[in-house]
Amino acid sequence: MNILFTLKLVKGIFAILDLFVWARLIISWIPH
Repeated sequence: MNILFTLKLVKGIFAILDLFVWARLIISWIPH
């Protein structure tokens, strides 16, 4: 398995997780 491909995959997964965390923070900040 290519190391560069693995690094890109891990970075992509962390980027998606980061987006989910920010989305939840923004949703929690918005008053319902």
